[in-house]
Amino acid sequence: MNRSDIIRNLSSDFDSLNNKAVEEMVKTVFNEISNALSEGKSVQLRKYMHFATKLDHHTLRRNPKTGHTFKVEKCKRITFKPGIKLKTSVRNYSTDS
Repeated sequence: MNRSDIIRNLSSDFDSLNNKAVEEMVKTVFNEISNALSEGKSVQLRKYMHFATKLDHHTLRRNPKTGHTFKVEKCKRITFKPGIKLKTSVRNYSTDS
């Protein structure tokens, strides 16, 4: 599923909203999540998911093929933790049709 699928599904669920309005809402949600993470804040959608940033300190790595050692600079990375409702939904999903 991609962003277009989400917009299409939401538009069909909410007849009073047109595709353009739903598209703007979806863009706003993703932008707010992105902005919060770039500011170092965490985003928690209770019982569904939790996004946060973590600082990875610089480290030395080695290329196993050449044996060359190089330094990887510190950087921020995004962590994701599924919530209980998301976990339950995935576990209970039946592939039998």
